[in-house]
Amino acid sequence: SFIRQVEKIREKAFVFVIESYNEAKVKYDVYKVEKSITKQSRTFQIPGYTIPVVNIEASPFTVEMFPLGYVIPKEINTPNFTILGSGFSVPSYTLVLPFPELPTLHVPKFLELSLPELSIPKN
Repeated sequence: SFIRQVEKIREKAFVFVIESYNEAKVKYDVYKVEKSITKQSRTFQIPGYTIPVVNIEASPFTVEMFPLGYVIPKEINTPNFTILGSGFSVPSYTLVLPFPELPTLHVPKFLELSLPELSIPKN
């Protein structure tokens, strides 16, 4: 009846979502491996500079990007800052970001969906 129909639709939708996700993950992993083999990671070097009005001096620093694109940096080396005349300085830091991954989707085989009882009032 109606509940059986809902269960069939739920099962088909569930299988579709799992298969689509797994297919997308495989394509992403293959793309990631192919791109990382053919492309080297990019490193941008930013030269040192001085901000004249406030006398802040920044040392050169680098930003290393993942081989897949320019969106997410792999590693950022921040510059050290020195305020001239005051002796105040901030040391440089290295921030390393993890590579973006699609997680493996673990879904139980039998997922139950219980619907509430529905009643339509008769007028």
